[in-house]
Amino acid sequence: RGGGGGGGGTPSAAESLTALRGRISALDKRIEFLEKKAQANLVAAKRFHGAKQKSKAMTELARKRMHEKEIDKLRVSVANLEQQAFAIENASTSIDIVNGLKIARQANQDIQKQINVEDIETLREDIEEQMQMQEEVNDILSTNMYTDMDDDDLLAELDELDDEIGVGDDDLLNELAGEVTPAPKAKSKVFTPPTSSVNLPVAPSATPVRRAAPVEDEDEDARALAALQAEMEA
Repeated sequence: RGGGGGGGGTPSAAESLTALRGRISALDKRIEFLEKKAQANLVAAKRFHGAKQKSKAMTELARKRMHEKEIDKLRVSVANLEQQAFAIENASTSIDIVNGLKIARQANQDIQKQINVEDIETLREDIEEQMQMQEEVNDILSTNMYTDMDDDDLLAELDELDDEIGVGDDDLLNELAGEVTPAPKAKSKVFTPPTSSVNLPVAPSATPVRRAAPVEDEDEDARALAALQAEMEA
């Protein structure tokens, strides 16, 4: 942008815009003054017309029209100045956009100077190599380490072990497996009724053996029972 207008140079956009805004404001005040004058002419024309002073009334109307024509011209001038101010604002905005693009371009160029394409390529290769090495490590760690053992050989050896297991092998296996010998089961407690003040006979612990009654005693009891029943029926 140019320098100030005091030295005969081209005024800047901001200075031009300020000058235009000042002229527009002055014209608006002039228009407001002329509108008041035209309104006063109209009032005077009505008063003279009511007083039957036709000549003076016509003069006031003529002045009113003259002021209205001046107002119209000034309004056109204000519109032109506002259009120029709008154009300056748009141009100033465009300049700001262009300057912003220039600043962005310069910043991008400065960043590009700090970046070396070969260094980026080397960095990418190093990262790819590290990732490949990590994949290889993962593959090794996830591989079965006992692939050289044949299942048939293991089964055959297992069959041989069945024949070789001795008496003390179970204890050894239990010891290696960390098994603990189960504790003996607790004996069930026999309920003992509380002791009372009355001495009751103790029930025999053994089941009493019923002795078979003699056959003769059973016959005598049967005959006595039959005789008693006959007496009761008589």
